[in-house]
Amino acid sequence: MQHKSQRLIVWFRNDLRVHDNRCLQYAAQYAKHNNVQIVPIYVFDPDFTTKKVSQYGIKKCGENRMRFTIEAV
Repeated sequence: MQHKSQRLIVWFRNDLRVHDNRCLQYAAQYAKHNNVQIVPIYVFDPDFTTKKVSQYGIKKCGENRMRFTIEAV
């Protein structure tokens, strides 16, 4: 008989930090005690790269921030 493996999804929205991410810490503890896999999810939102933040036309995400985000993911 095949056993289903359980997975716990952790959705990273804009904050990719892991060392002080409470949700990730909770998921890691839960996974450890319940034999569950953690599946990290990050969705690249097109608005993140195209949307303007201010009346001055400053982008929410410039080239350097986008490069950093891609490398971090």
